[in-house]
Amino acid sequence: MRLWWSRFRGKLRDHRRMLFAVTMVVLLVSLVLYGYTMSMRGAFLRMLDEWHVINPLPPQNPADSDVASDSDSQAALTVPTPMSSAPEREIDPDSLRLAWPLVGGEVTTTFGWNYSETFADWRYHSGIDIKGKALQPVRAVRHGVILQRGECEWFGRVVLIQHEAGLKTFYGHLGDILVLPGQGVVKDQVIAHLGPVGVAERGEGEDFLHFEVLIQGEPVDPMEFLR
Repeated sequence: MRLWWSRFRGKLRDHRRMLFAVTMVVLLVSLVLYGYTMSMRGAFLRMLDEWHVINPLPPQNPADSDVASDSDSQAALTVPTPMSSAPEREIDPDSLRLAWPLVGGEVTTTFGWNYSETFADWRYHSGIDIKGKALQPVRAVRHGVILQRGECEWFGRVVLIQHEAGLKTFYGHLGDILVLPGQGVVKDQVIAHLGPVGVAERGEGEDFLHFEVLIQGEPVDPMEFLR
């Protein structure tokens, strides 16, 4: 009996040592994967920033000159800071409701990983594409302040709106832009008309709006909030 018990205790110690070793290996692998994921996330966010660099537009008509000259110089910032006139209230994602920026449009490309027919590969899509018609009105999805208007290589003419603190919306592939940086807008206000697409063009003669929702600077799925 004592011999059996001694052998049992020896095997138990061996199993505990093996379990400890396996646990440490799993922990080490988890830490390595976490570090890799965080570095890739940082690289991905930097890539998104590069895609969204906005070059300011000149005034669209002489009447805009006095208003736009100073404001547009601020629009070259890649990461704009909230303006003093922007709402200060923090956004609650669970209760957030946004109007449709392109009334009656069909979503042709969803948020996340999609296969690109233009580039013939899989690409991460930081917003949604809504099919429309040339010169169709594009509307603000919520009250806010215009942070930027300009041109972007990937998305053509664009507008960026600051809403509640931490919430921004991005509108791409625009034609005529009817608002200026620093201007307040209300929900459903026409801010631009649909225009030519940028590098992200998927088909000749096809007009669509690229729309993004950013919370704390990171893109989220707009379909969770559009009503």
